[in-house]
Amino acid sequence: MYVTLFQDGIMGLDDSFHEGLKAFRDGRYQEAIQLLHESVAANEQNHKAWNALGVTYTKLGELENALNCYENALKYDPGNLSYEQNRDQIVKKAFKKINPPEEDRIPEKNQDKQTNWIIPYQKYLIPSAVLILVVILAIFLLVIPSFTGNPNVPPSHSQTPVQTVVPESTPISSGNETQTNNSNESTTSDNPNTESSTGSGGQQPSLVIRGDLNGKYTKGLSELTFTIILTDGSQPQYLPRVSYLWSAGTMDPITVLPANPASGTIKPGDEQEVTLQIPAEQQPRGGEKFSLEIRPPTGLPAFYSMTLPDNYRGGIITNPLSGNMGYSSSGSTQSGVPVSSLVVDDSVNGFYSGELEELSFTLREQATGSPQDISDITYMLSVNDGTPVKITKKLPASGTINPGEQQLVTLSIPEDYRPRGGDTFTLDIKPDNGSSVQIRKTLSSAYKGGIIA
Repeated sequence: MYVTLFQDGIMGLDDSFHEGLKAFRDGRYQEAIQLLHESVAANEQNHKAWNALGVTYTKLGELENALNCYENALKYDPGNLSYEQNRDQIVKKAFKKINPPEEDRIPEKNQDKQTNWIIPYQKYLIPSAVLILVVILAIFLLVIPSFTGNPNVPPSHSQTPVQTVVPESTPISSGNETQTNNSNESTTSDNPNTESSTGSGGQQPSLVIRGDLNGKYTKGLSELTFTIILTDGSQPQYLPRVSYLWSAGTMDPITVLPANPASGTIKPGDEQEVTLQIPAEQQPRGGEKFSLEIRPPTGLPAFYSMTLPDNYRGGIITNPLSGNMGYSSSGSTQSGVPVSSLVVDDSVNGFYSGELEELSFTLREQATGSPQDISDITYMLSVNDGTPVKITKKLPASGTINPGEQQLVTLSIPEDYRPRGGDTFTLDIKPDNGSSVQIRKTLSSAYKGGIIA
């Protein structure tokens, strides 16, 4: 939420205000509060300072103080949308504390005090439930025809070739969610030869490699053949739009086209043989590592990372996920290796000055995960489904997120990749040893900073 501190200009404001902002951005919240109080004491009508105080109190969890500050900001600058968004977010947080999720609620003997407000509205519950069911059924009937047409007709829009920077890791799957990934639990596939790592609230990758791989070796691995299968529960996939991203060693990934391009649609349970011809500059040799990401048009991608044996000269390459593949049901191991289980807590915030310059959010390692080195997390950003670019952290530079812990992350967006009002951006958060999380947001045309809805 801090990003609303920087909207509009701040020229001409007192030194305490500027120093308070600097202390906030450095994470020195108590010092920031002291300086910002000095600013409003000098000029009670400094609505920017009141808003900055509200954001700082919010970071410290002092919601009542934050709400009072936002109200003062709106008192001296009525109608400011960013201030209103910050205030409304505090109200939502307070409501969640009063009405926690079912598993967090107090014992039944004390619940009647919190549920008395429901009684006057009981007569509306059944009609509302019926209306919701009718809407869901209507949406379902509208969506079904899109899967019953000619499967060989490609979608109207083409997929943009993607180049990404993928961290070296054991085979994982990447998240592909529209919202933040708040239930990053993992399941084991019924098929022992399919990867079932979950990166989006119980979902599994759509297209995975079944069985081992077969390579052709000349001066390096020049050709790779394998079989993909569409996992149960996945949507049918139009094969010409499936992308294969390849990288050898530490080189940047490139899109590799199949030597035997497939046509038509693959359905759950169907298999398809794929042969990739590897460009000479990306051909790994014996003892070297390579990475392969399989991206379907919809659903979660699957990510594989393998090392060729030192004496490899062609033939079978054992799939490390063959047999007991994927994560355990607890989400804490993958082929016997501890894995990360990151989720994004709470809201995503932005610093906007004509374009989105910074992003701020809180990462949390779930209790079933393993410690995650912050410096090993990769952040890939794409705007309007364009080519992703790796972006760097502004805060923090290093450290570890242990299971159950949270960490505020601030990212600086490169100038050429900054979204504006009306743009849609996608942020892939990739730990070095677990499932990825994806944030996908569309900036409203009136967005000026603050919480990104």
